[in-house]
Amino acid sequence: MTLDEFIKEHDDKFLEVAGSAAAINQCVDLANGYIRDVLGKPIIENTNANDFPSRALDIFDWYPYQGQLPEKGDLVVWDMGSFGHIAVATGIINNGNFQTFSQNYPLGSPSHLVDFPLENNIIGYLRPIKEQTMPEPCFIDEKFARTFTRDFVDKWFKKLYNQALSDSELNEWTNWIVNNNMRFSDFVVEQKRTEFSKHWIPVEVADEVNICQRNLKLCQEGQVRSRWWYLKKFFIG
Repeated sequence: MTLDEFIKEHDDKFLEVAGSAAAINQCVDLANGYIRDVLGKPIIENTNANDFPSRALDIFDWYPYQGQLPEKGDLVVWDMGSFGHIAVATGIINNGNFQTFSQNYPLGSPSHLVDFPLENNIIGYLRPIKEQTMPEPCFIDEKFARTFTRDFVDKWFKKLYNQALSDSELNEWTNWIVNNNMRFSDFVVEQKRTEFSKHWIPVEVADEVNICQRNLKLCQEGQVRSRWWYLKKFFIG
C-alpha cells in the first residue's frame, strides 16, 4: 500500500491499531497504521508520540528540526502537551504550511489532512530508511570475460607503461589471466610494480570485477556496469 492509498482508505475515519481501552484513536495509532500498512514494519506499541524518536531508529533515520520542511512519508513529531503529537507528512505545501495526515488533532478528531506551520515545537522528522534493492542478475559469459580482460590489460599497459601491446601479446596476457583464474591485483604484483596504489584501482574493486569475469557466476548487472564505468573513467578520463 502506498501513502496515498493509505490516506484514501482512512480519510475521515478513526483508526485504532494498538493500545489500552483508555487511549483509543490516538495520533500514534495513525502512525502505527502507516508503519504497518505502508512500510510493512512492526508497529511500535506502548509509546507516546514524543518518545517515538527513541523507539523507532531501526525503521527510521532521525532528523532534528532545524527549520527545514519534512519530506513525503516523514513522521513529524511535535512537543505538544504531555505526550506530544505525531503525523505523516504528505509532501504537499499549502501557503507555506506543510500538509500532514493526522489523527486526534484537534482533540477527538478522526484521521484527516491537516496543515501545520513550521514552528519551534516541532521536535524533528522520522524518515523511513530506504532499503537497497539489487537489480536483476545477469550472466557473464566467457566471451564477455575475455573481451573485458583484454581491453582492461590494454588500457593498463598504455596508462602505466605509456606503450601499447601487440595483438599477440594482448591475447597471451588475456589467456594467462583468464585461464589461471588470476586476480588483476596478482597481475600487478607479478609485474613488480611498486606504484600499485598510485596507478591502480582499489584492490577490492578489482577483485569484485574479477569475481564476475573469471568465475562466470551470476552477478548483478548494475554492479558490473558501475565497475565498467569506473574503469573506463579511470583509464580514459
